[in-house]
Amino acid sequence: MTAQQLAFSLSEEKRGVHLLLWSNQGELIRALLVLSASLGETSLAGHLLSTNADAEVFRSEVSKRLSGEDSPIATTPLWLVFLQQASAKTIGPWLNGWRRPLSEPPGTLLIVRSADQLEFQKTTPDLASYVGPRIHDADAMLSMVSQELVSKMGAKLSPQLAAILAKLPGTPPTQEEIEQWVQSLTN
Repeated sequence: MTAQQLAFSLSEEKRGVHLLLWSNQGELIRALLVLSASLGETSLAGHLLSTNADAEVFRSEVSKRLSGEDSPIATTPLWLVFLQQASAKTIGPWLNGWRRPLSEPPGTLLIVRSADQLEFQKTTPDLASYVGPRIHDADAMLSMVSQELVSKMGAKLSPQLAAILAKLPGTPPTQEEIEQWVQSLTN
């Protein structure tokens, strides 16, 4: 599945939980750029879950969504929930009981490093089974990007997502490398 197809699925379903696996941070960043452009006006809210304190902050966001205190569905952001490497043991059991709130409109995209997928499945069996076939691989999502989308795509993620990605393992591409990649798509 390409990043554009994932975006189509997210925007059509408008609910549910998808899992995005990654092993190369550069490919993850590129996939997120394409996904963000594909989603158009859909706002994105990134959450990094690596400690219990992060989980508590996110719990308050979940409570707002469930109580209706959040924005109307049309403006409620799609959650991009990043599980930090090796955090599945601590955070996984907490997430396991939250499949319903995570699937509420407009849904959630869980982002897990490929090497941590097995641990994620062990610690969150209920949520992992709920994700079911909605598992995507960032390293294989960029085979096709339409020229129409390339014209809408920027070379930078939001500052919030950039700050989260800076905390993930791996070496991100430089801004120049991203700009060159975007430029290469237009050829």
